[in-house]
Amino acid sequence: MKINIDEISEILRLIEELDALDEVRIISGDLDIRVKKAGTKLSPLFTPTSTVATKESKPTPVPTGNNATPGQIKFAKDLVEKVFDNDESAAMDCIAHTLELPLADIPEIETWDTALTRDMVGPIIDTLEKMYRQQRKGKY
Repeated sequence: MKINIDEISEILRLIEELDALDEVRIISGDLDIRVKKAGTKLSPLFTPTSTVATKESKPTPVPTGNNATPGQIKFAKDLVEKVFDNDESAAMDCIAHTLELPLADIPEIETWDTALTRDMVGPIIDTLEKMYRQQRKGKY
C-alpha cells in the first residue's frame, strides 16, 4: 500500500497537535520518514530510501504560546480558498458559527499569521475539511 503526500501531510499535522507523541516513523514502499518534534534531537530529520529527490526544507518557526503553527495557518487558508472560492464574508460567517463567537471576535484572514490560536485553528480546519470532502463528493 502506497501513501500519498496528502495522507503524509495529514499524519504529520496530527502528530504536531498530539502531546503524547514525540517521534514517529512512516514507512511506505521506498519511503522511510522519521519525524521528531522540535526540542528533541534526531539526525537526519527525513531519510529517503529511494532515488526520489527531496526538497531541502527551511526550519519551521516554532510558535510561541498558543499561536497556531505556520503549517496550520496555511492549511486553514488553503481550505478557505477551496471551500468558499475566496468569498471571505461567507468564510468568516462559517468560522464564527464554528467557533461560537461573534463575527467581530474572529480575526481577519489577513491577520491569521499573528492572531490565530491553536484553540481556534483546530475547529476551523476540522469544519472546513469536512465541508471540502462533501464538496468533492458533490454533496455540498
